[in-house]
Amino acid sequence: MQKTDVATGSFIMLAASCNAFVLGYIYQVAMGWFLGPTGYGVLGVSLAIMNILALFSELGIPVAVTKYVSEYEAKKEWKNVSGVIQSGIKFTAYLGIATATIFAFFIPILSDYFKNQEYLFTLSVVAATIPVISILATYRGALQGFQLIKEYSMLSIAEAVVRVVIAIVLVYIGFYVLGAILAFAICILITVSLAFFFLRKISLEKNATFPIKKSLLFAIPVTVASAALLILTNTDILCIKLLSPKLLSDTLAGYYNAAAIIARIPVYILSPLLIVLLPAVSSVYAIDDQNKLKLYTETAFRYVILLIIPMCVGLIVLSKDLISLLYPRAFLYGAPALAVLAFGSIFSALFSIASTLIIGIGKPQITMRILALAAIINIPLNIILVSKFSIIGAAFATTISCLFAAVLTLFYIVRVIKVEFGIRSYARPIFAAAIMGVFVFFFPHWNRILTLIDVLFGAVIYFVLLLALQALKKEDVEILRHILSLLRVSEKTSSKLVGFLSRFIR
Repeated sequence: MQKTDVATGSFIMLAASCNAFVLGYIYQVAMGWFLGPTGYGVLGVSLAIMNILALFSELGIPVAVTKYVSEYEAKKEWKNVSGVIQSGIKFTAYLGIATATIFAFFIPILSDYFKNQEYLFTLSVVAATIPVISILATYRGALQGFQLIKEYSMLSIAEAVVRVVIAIVLVYIGFYVLGAILAFAICILITVSLAFFFLRKISLEKNATFPIKKSLLFAIPVTVASAALLILTNTDILCIKLLSPKLLSDTLAGYYNAAAIIARIPVYILSPLLIVLLPAVSSVYAIDDQNKLKLYTETAFRYVILLIIPMCVGLIVLSKDLISLLYPRAFLYGAPALAVLAFGSIFSALFSIASTLIIGIGKPQITMRILALAAIINIPLNIILVSKFSIIGAAFATTISCLFAAVLTLFYIVRVIKVEFGIRSYARPIFAAAIMGVFVFFFPHWNRILTLIDVLFGAVIYFVLLLALQALKKEDVEILRHILSLLRVSEKTSSKLVGFLSRFIR
């Protein structure tokens, strides 16, 4: 197998991430339509439990495998490469089996407590899947360590495609929520088989060993950060399930799950920028190029303002209409939660950028500590606010936690990198987003077709305002030119578009 160079690999990963992102949302929306709020709530709670169990069954070992495979391969120490992979697979397999076995004893108890026997089946599938999930994560770590980006991307796309197709088929023929969870199990089995096929082509020494303690020591900060992130992204729906009236808890969880899925769209769209930003910041920090470091920092935050804030404004203004656009009208009760979560997505995006910068300058422990503090705050906030305000309370708890994490990371960035945020540079796109929000609010959108027109109308209004206010810079146009070349847009078309936009830059 051939390695993929950095530029090509980044583009492949970006394409694969976009495909997986779209397919993931197709899965979520399709399940919302097929299952209804109650069934969708059961699915959301079951997947949240699956994510938590996966953390305990991996303990950050896949990340350690990526690091040490890459390191020892560069040194041509093939015995250590083989040892890292084999010890990682064995450890995560045993840990996955242990985690699943212990959890299996609690499934009947949880099912009785939840007052819904559907959990008896869905959580049993979750338990059976956990060992395979942990092995798959280790395989992914090995592929990433070997820099086999094409193969890694193929796994992501294959997993997403199989999950969507099988879930729709199983739910349609009558398996209900169990079908949606079984689709996860089946796609993971297929994906792990594909990963095994890819790794089998690499010559590894048999019976090679590697001290798993070394991998665990490296993985501890990763595990703590992952645990904190899991708390931030799953505590809300679990608290809704646990603290709401038993007969309504699954339905309320379904409302909230739909709102959360839509609210995360801006943050997911930001992920390609994070993929590019981390190595760029690491390289300029390594050579102590402070000017470029400040430039990258300012540019990254500027694109959050340019791209993410108008999206969040649109989600807030059209929260009710977007839920009824993507989901059945039965989910409309989740609209207020979506508006609050969309506001929180602004802080989540700022935190994502700031934490990536902090990791890029070699301080991952800072991000770990901030995440841990945010998680500690998130748990009591959810318990208090969900008990009093139901799903709105969960949305506020998540938003407040994201605000807390964003403020701390931004404070650290300003203090260490000493970046100066130009108010005028950010004020123009924020003003354009606010005006767009007003236009969108008053534009009629009482049915799905009008809502779609409203979304397109809002995007056009915002773009025109950016040009009118001269909010774009020369660097923005050059980046657009580069993106168009990657997309293989003809030079003639690209030059015309770039030439037109150049008239409106400062």
